[in-house]
Amino acid sequence: MSAYNGSDFIEAAVQSILDQSYRDFAFVVVNNGSTDDTGTILDRFAAQDERMRVLHFHGSRTYVEGRMQAIDAATTEWVALMDADDIALPDRLARQMEFLEIHGDDIGALGTSVRQITGTGRRLGSARMGAQDRSTFLHLMTIQEPVSVYDPTAILHRPTFYAVGGYRTEAVPAADLDLYYRIAETGRMVLSLPDVLVHYRIHGAAQSVESTLLQRSRCHFINHNMRRRRRGQTERSPSEFAAWIRRRPLKRLRWFFNDHGMTFYKRAGIAYGAGNRISFAWNLCIGLACKPSQLWNRLLPQLLPRFFGGSARD
Repeated sequence: MSAYNGSDFIEAAVQSILDQSYRDFAFVVVNNGSTDDTGTILDRFAAQDERMRVLHFHGSRTYVEGRMQAIDAATTEWVALMDADDIALPDRLARQMEFLEIHGDDIGALGTSVRQITGTGRRLGSARMGAQDRSTFLHLMTIQEPVSVYDPTAILHRPTFYAVGGYRTEAVPAADLDLYYRIAETGRMVLSLPDVLVHYRIHGAAQSVESTLLQRSRCHFINHNMRRRRRGQTERSPSEFAAWIRRRPLKRLRWFFNDHGMTFYKRAGIAYGAGNRISFAWNLCIGLACKPSQLWNRLLPQLLPRFFGGSARD
């Protein structure tokens, strides 16, 4: 775990790891230059549980630099990731390790489905990402489509993580996406368990329009290079990619509507969780106007289980 000014949520996040039914682990947490009470809270937990080790760093670092410090401090073959504002359900590690004990020789990263919650813990809905079996994984690789997992749910094969070069800072704030693409390209699978094993927190500061649009812009760059690698071509640098996309106005226009649609859909979710109906309706309308496919791809899958009893896996 890498934590920066996480005092609002970090106690619940840390406790959810210490309370795991799977007990045989070391818990490395990097206090990534926090200026609030995060460091004090972490030290208190570490004093109470010998499995926990806190590394304090000062100055400004990206989240991937903090996480790299924690992974470097680990000594095990497998490393589980956790964000400082999420909550792991009690059987998260047990369920993942049970799967890895059987299939670990073929796995580069294993994630789970998530239950999205607000800053106050209110439920927004469940979400799944990536392939859940070998055939789906191989199909996505064959058609050059994204293969990823929810980053804070992942358990990584540490030797493979280092073999591909770990996180790349030029890919921030979508460095996790870039990492899972490159892990998948080694031949080790990137899979996700279908069951909800992490509560994934979405709150306003983390999902601003500016940050989401920056992330979407970086995703286009990462996806572009992923497809070039899988075609046997060399990667483009950020400046080369920028020059390439400037010559394609129709693609830029399509990305503009797609990215803004996703951004305002996220804002609608935050407003819904906060009980702000006017903001919810406004952002949802803009999001659906920009990207109508979200109606059946995102909105209806969230609403229908509410009317028909939900999923047993949630």
